[in-house]
Amino acid sequence: MAKLPDGFEKEYLSLLQPITSEETIKNRRNLFVASFVILSVYSLGKSLTDVKVLGLNLQGSNANALFILAIAILIFWTFMFVIHAVKDFEINQERKYLLDAHVDSVKSRIENMREKVDITHSSYEFSSAKGQLAIYQNQQDRIKKALKLSKLTFIIEYGLPILLALISLCLIINNAYNVWSFSP
Repeated sequence: MAKLPDGFEKEYLSLLQPITSEETIKNRRNLFVASFVILSVYSLGKSLTDVKVLGLNLQGSNANALFILAIAILIFWTFMFVIHAVKDFEINQERKYLLDAHVDSVKSRIENMREKVDITHSSYEFSSAKGQLAIYQNQQDRIKKALKLSKLTFIIEYGLPILLALISLCLIINNAYNVWSFSP
């Protein structure tokens, strides 16, 4: 008889928790920091050519090169973040598939046994399968709120850095356009 492994509840909950790789976390952080610095500069009414970064005074720097470098950095970190996030998403989809396949097999066992078991006498295997399914269903009920919150944090963790990067790119392009259109 196939049986859920010991500690299934703990393993089940870990399968529900999405995996985020170190690469995704690092790329999200780098994208967020780069975007935040650029947004901060422009929010203070400055230009990238007016600031000091990592001990480098950028005043008097070649504005064209600086704008291109800032755009390249934002595009690179956005691209790396998206690539790793998609990889993590695919891995999490596989984990969900494995869990769903196991739950489906338990449900199938219950349905197959239900037809064969006398109503007054239940077999050990039928009771075991029903117990395993009950564990799954109880956990589903208990974690509904957690699943909703995880979706919200997913949107924030993945959407905010990309949104900040897009806003930063727009600000840099606007600043570059203004510099290029007003330069003699």
